[in-house]
Amino acid sequence: MKVKFIAPIEIGVTLTKEELDYIFNGAAHHYSYDCKSMTEVGGVLYGWKNSWEFRLKIKHEIDDQDKTRFFKNREFQLLIKSIEFDGSEMASDLKNKLWLVLHSWGKMQEAANTFMETNQPVTI
Repeated sequence: MKVKFIAPIEIGVTLTKEELDYIFNGAAHHYSYDCKSMTEVGGVLYGWKNSWEFRLKIKHEIDDQDKTRFFKNREFQLLIKSIEFDGSEMASDLKNKLWLVLHSWGKMQEAANTFMETNQPVTI
């Protein structure tokens, strides 16, 4: 038997309220059910948005910790997919930033997997 360990990397994303609302709206109206489901009860965007609104009612402000949500790779890719057809300046800016993060994430995942296999430090 051969066993392989993989270290899944999650990434913390901090958005402004405007960015979160923008991605939420894109996901809610997307043709893909995977994107839409993120905005429904139990979905990551639904929970994130509710968390913001709840904290605003209680604290009347939101700090960076409250603005940050950790995503697995698939969820993160769905954020990008949610605004894929939007040609606005805001969507373009968000897509560029998110794609850069995704590219770096791929390198980090490869390095983590190599380290798990070899137990040797990896330079990125």
